[in-house]
Amino acid sequence: MRAGVPDRIRQEIVNAQDVMIRNNVSADEQLKLLTQRYGQYAKFYKPRGVVFTAETLALRERMQRANEADMMAILRPDQQKVYRANLIRARQIEACNPFKANG
Repeated sequence: MRAGVPDRIRQEIVNAQDVMIRNNVSADEQLKLLTQRYGQYAKFYKPRGVVFTAETLALRERMQRANEADMMAILRPDQQKVYRANLIRARQIEACNPFKANG
């Protein structure tokens, strides 16, 4: 972002990006809309992130659950309690990740 951009504009840009990500706006459309609206303040680029298919995400989820079940099977009951609490905490943190929508 260019020097001297007002904080209000910076926050508008962040909010606009958040809304577009939540609404699954394509990267091309995001780039177009941000450049039209805020091009005088910043230069925007198309993200180069990896995009996962729904099938890949589902497979990763199944593999993760299987790994967790294997781990629970070898732990003592007192260890299982701690492991389960850590899994819950990790899932809560993951749920807050704005980039979780696709990978």
